[in-house]
Order: sequence, then structure tokens, then C-alpha cells
Amino acid sequence: SGKYKKKLVGSASSRRALTDYDWDASLSSERVVAKGILWKRKGLFWRERVFLLTSAPRLVYYDASKKVPERKGCVEWPADAPPKIRRRSPSRFDVCVAGRDYHLAAKGDGDDSADAWITRLSRVFSGDLSPKVGRQGWIYKRGGGGTSSAYRRRYAILRGNQLFYYRRPPAQQAVSPQGVVRVLSASIAPEDMPGKAAFTMATDSGRTFYVCVETAEERAAWLAVLPEADLLCVR
Repeated sequence: SGKYKKKLVGSASSRRALTDYDWDASLSSERVVAKGILWKRKGLFWRERVFLLTSAPRLVYYDASKKVPERKGCVEWPADAPPKIRRRSPSRFDVCVAGRDYHLAAKGDGDDSADAWITRLSRVFSGDLSPKVGRQGWIYKRGGGGTSSAYRRRYAILRGNQLFYYRRPPAQQAVSPQGVVRVLSASIAPEDMPGKAAFTMATDSGRTFYVCVETAEERAAWLAVLPEADLLCVR
């Protein structure tokens, strides 16, 4: 008999990065909801990564073998189409998003176990930790990749760090959005356009969305919440 000792998981560099590195600062305006060491399969090989579950919400993973952890990728999804989790074994599980399955493994126990990660992710996906609706209403939108100069009327919903737009307001039945803008990656500013209360959202993918609303007051209301979208997430 003796006092239970928690199993050490991962390399010394990954364990040190978990405790010593300022992960919130590396994510800019996101915050870390949970973090830990997982193994991610790529082809035939499993690679050790530090995984962060953020308030976006999304999963971001890093190679912590370097002196400064190197970001290797992220798993993103729209708020109205969460991933599915598939348990493979006591230590392995998949996170399935549209068009791709991420194969993950946990080698720890307690909070570091696969079951703990599955429970944590399921809470996020089921809405227990989902973002609140920050603002919603009709807008007129142009751009985002098309060549048309026409403004199209869309119903916009700001949920957490994502702005969804629809042809009509989603009711009780499921309605797929026409598109989504990840607010944290966008540069948002008022736009001077004759006779229009407008603003732009320039994303880091190179797409720029031009948005008009009916009044200057409406524009001010949207601009007041968009730059602080992360504050609308449930704490």
C-alpha cells in the first residue's frame, strides 16, 4: 500500500511547456479552457503534441520539443456543426469534423485519460460550454470570395467568436448557414460609403466582407460587440 502517484505523461519538454509556457498569450484574444498531452496520428506515425481546447471553441496543437513550442495546426468547426467523437479503445479516440477525422491517443490517467478528454469535448460540443449569442439581426453583405458587387440581405448571428449568416432566421428546425466569419481572425473597421452605414471584415485568409445595416446606430451596436466577441463566451 502507499499513496497513489499520478502517472507521468509525455516527454519532459511537453510537461514543462504545460506548466511554464504562457499559452493564453500565444492565443492572443482566446483563452485556454483545457490543456494536456495527446498523441496525434499522421499516416503510420504517432506524434506527441500539446493540445489546447480554447474558448473559440477549437483545438490547437503544438510541438513542445522546441524551446518555444511550435504551433502545428488546429481543429476548427462552426458552432452549429460540432464534431463527433468516436471512442476507439480505452486510450484512443477520434474527433471527426466535416471531411476529416483526427486520430488521437491519451496515455495518462485521471484528467489526462482518453475518457476525461472525451467528456471534456462532449460538454463543449453539446452546448454546456457553448458561446452565448452576442447579437443578431438583418444585415446586407457583399464579398467573401464572389465577384458580384450586389449586397444580399442575410440574417447574422454572432455566437462566441464566429459570425454566422443565413438566408432567413433559423427557427426550431435546423437551418444551415450560408457562411461564417471567424471574428478573431478578422480586421474590422467602419467603412465610409455614401448613404450607407457600412463596415468591413478583412479575414486572414484574404477575403473581405462588406456589410451594411439600416442605421448608423445599428452599425455602432455591431462594432461594439465584434472586436470583443471572446467576452461573449461562457466563463
